Amino acid sequence: MVDAAGGEHTVGNFAYGEDVRIDLADISANHSNFSFVRVIDLAEPPGDLSRVSLYRGEDTAIPDEVRVLLGSLVSSGAFPTNNVFPIPIPACRHWGLPLTPGGSDDAFVVENTVPEGTKVILAAAISGDLTGK
Repeated sequence: MVDAAGGEHTVGNFAYGEDVRIDLADISANHSNFSFVRVIDLAEPPGDLSRVSLYRGEDTAIPDEVRVLLGSLVSSGAFPTNNVFPIPIPACRHWGLPLTPGGSDDAFVVENTVPEGTKVILAAAISGDLTGK
């Protein structure tokens, strides 16, 4: 998670094959001024991500707009503002693969616990294939 001042805070680590589930209520409660959430595979070379999902674990306020970045913006730290803004380091190789037998093949999900009026903006860079739904 990146805060409004550009500081970065780790809010979770996930093992290979595990869905990346981001609790917006928890982030909002602990980092009320967060700017965006970054998801990146730290393996060398980068591996694969299955599903990335947003949810609200508690019935608390979350921002009206949530930005999610799959990738790294090492130099600028700013969220991409248009579709030609370069994201120099991809988040992973392939994204949306079912990494375990019978696993999910949804690449990105906003779960129904997130209020309907919440605007979700996704920017992503991957080096391989986007698969799944």
